[in-house]
Amino acid sequence: MFDKVILHIGLHKTGTTSLQKYFGSNRSELKKSGILYPKLYINDFSPNNHSWPIINLVSKLPSDYHLNIANNLLGLKLEAVIKSLDEQMLALKSAKEKVLLISGEGISTLKAEELAILKNKLLAISSSQVTLEVHYFTRQTKGFITSIIQQRLKGGTRESIILKELAKSSLINLKMTKFNKAFENAEIVNHDYDEACSYKGGLETYFSEQILNHQKNLNINDHRVNEGLSNSAFQLIRYYIEHSKKYTRVPVIGSPYSDNITKLAAIKGEKYALTLEQHSKLQELTKNNLAFSEFLNEFDFAVPETDCWLNTDLGGIESVLDNTDHECQQVLVCFFRDMSLNLQGINIASAYNLMKLAQKYRPNGPLINRKIEEYLIKIK
Repeated sequence: MFDKVILHIGLHKTGTTSLQKYFGSNRSELKKSGILYPKLYINDFSPNNHSWPIINLVSKLPSDYHLNIANNLLGLKLEAVIKSLDEQMLALKSAKEKVLLISGEGISTLKAEELAILKNKLLAISSSQVTLEVHYFTRQTKGFITSIIQQRLKGGTRESIILKELAKSSLINLKMTKFNKAFENAEIVNHDYDEACSYKGGLETYFSEQILNHQKNLNINDHRVNEGLSNSAFQLIRYYIEHSKKYTRVPVIGSPYSDNITKLAAIKGEKYALTLEQHSKLQELTKNNLAFSEFLNEFDFAVPETDCWLNTDLGGIESVLDNTDHECQQVLVCFFRDMSLNLQGINIASAYNLMKLAQKYRPNGPLINRKIEEYLIKIK
């Protein structure tokens, strides 16, 4: 039985993926120090991130969880998974280790009553004198906002929904009231993400030494870093999500729609930053939220969205589009056509190149062909 349970609950976009990969790749070393980072299986898959299994264990509506939807895990199949997870949790009671480490940023989204269920499940496998700790990281608002927007867009969420939900959120200032209530007498600690990243050895070493009190060197070479989107990739994914007839609230993994988004995300270019247009929308959505309005003042804006298409090498974009399906290509033809029209009075060469790209995938488009002839006359 466990004498200490450590819950790492994120927050989102604070290096959680890297930390979880770090914990997973060092399970055997942690075990030697009496720390268990458990494998919780969903069928034959054991994610390093415990969010999915924990949410399935305690959520009132697990069928609404996006990973269950994306993996078509519903009905009787989901019921079987939940039953198996319950059995796996109870089996941890016989573990030799005295410290249990659970990591999942999704835990921070649980409701108070769901957290109460989680606490009871943890107490059931722990000693009567168990110590509960809840640890979470927060980061500067500017980086948090841009990271969240990119992550949600890559997950198939429309920008209008992302901004509305973001405007309603408390940003990095997570309301810990529900944790204080559910985990009464637990130690709840907020860590500064930027300071942790500056720690000798980085975020992983900080967590190991400052939270786990583990001083031995662990493997930190093999960890994943989430790459951000380029401005052009962001705009193309956003347009595709808004206009595709294949749109679903949660893209099913392996579907052509999901694959198209993944391919578009690989387009290289200038790093995405919050745009003038998005800033204006957030200002309108948060006009009665003074705290959020103050956060928006952190951003500096130099260029509108159209500028990333000026004098841009479209070769890399074309090679990516060649590998998407016909429906995706036809949707994005409209994007290139409209962006070309927006730029024709600013940079005729860039407008021409964009219209030529549109022509490749719609060679018989009357407006496209007419504008190309018009642009050529102006260029000459």
